[in-house]
Amino acid sequence: MARRKRRRQQSSSARTLNWVLGIVLLAFVGYHYLPNIPLSPTNDNPPAPQSKHPEELEKFFQGLQLKKGDEWTTHEEIGRYLSSPDKLKQIDTKNLSQIPASKIPGDYSYFIKEALPTYLASGARAAIKYTDDKTLFSAPAGEKYESFAFFNRNKLPVQRISSALPLQQSDHRLIMTATYTSPYGMPTGLCISGGKVINPFLQKWDGMILIQNGKIRLAHIDQLPLPFSQIDIKRDYNHYKAFLEMATTSQMTVLQSHLLVDRGKVAVGGNSSARKMRRRVIFQTKDQGLHIYDSMDDLLSLKECAEILVNQYKANVAINLDMGGYNFFTHIKKNGQTEDLSELFQGVILSNLLVIDY
Repeated sequence: MARRKRRRQQSSSARTLNWVLGIVLLAFVGYHYLPNIPLSPTNDNPPAPQSKHPEELEKFFQGLQLKKGDEWTTHEEIGRYLSSPDKLKQIDTKNLSQIPASKIPGDYSYFIKEALPTYLASGARAAIKYTDDKTLFSAPAGEKYESFAFFNRNKLPVQRISSALPLQQSDHRLIMTATYTSPYGMPTGLCISGGKVINPFLQKWDGMILIQNGKIRLAHIDQLPLPFSQIDIKRDYNHYKAFLEMATTSQMTVLQSHLLVDRGKVAVGGNSSARKMRRRVIFQTKDQGLHIYDSMDDLLSLKECAEILVNQYKANVAINLDMGGYNFFTHIKKNGQTEDLSELFQGVILSNLLVIDY
């Protein structure tokens, strides 16, 4: 009887041991051979984060209602907030309606209900950066770069131009032909270097490249920046004189060339028989980003190039850069590596170059 009891106990112990070993074996097989089975349910498509509520605006209006006496300070703070594209990314147009109308004083209603939604809808938060093979440079608004023009007064050959420039401090330096060179070795069209008039002879072209404090601005010749005045330097001598004086005082650099795109529309005509060649163009998008396009192996008329910039690159203003046998372009990296896209006539002397450090 005692033996049978011990046998039952041994048999029960054996069954328990076999059961435990079986669980361990299953766990081992599952761990090593089924690694993709999740241990707990997962969500492959988590919900997108919701747009942030415009809390800064609400706090501003709440502060106005409380009349704390710090209105000057709070207006300066909200001004910095509204002038930052990164901050505006936090605002969804739909969420503006969540601010109760009773909290928005009448003096601020137009801006909140009409102006700000228009800014957001027109791309106030859309920073454009192109990375395709035909974009040689792309700097969204706010991205750091420094630019200046080099004028080849001493008629240096292209091989010596790089060494004549200020020492490169940035990781990248682009050097390229800017506007056209006349048969007399001068930049063609109105040309000003840091406030010094190099060539006063205005051309009929509408494209103006303006450089001030290291930043480039592109403009139609009828939309040049002269405080409190709309100027016409093509037809009014007083306006022409005033612009030269302003450029001199502000140490501005000015170059003139063909305008291809103006306010988002093609600004150059042409037909099927127009000259086709490789094109390089500097252009700005609505966000004030600066970009440089090169058609590479595609031979285009000016009109065809303008159409590509408008339709594919959302160009707002675009100005042609000199090419053909005057095509100079080199990309110098800080580590000494260079990329050369130049195609120059033998012995050509360039009168002017655009330099961008970034």
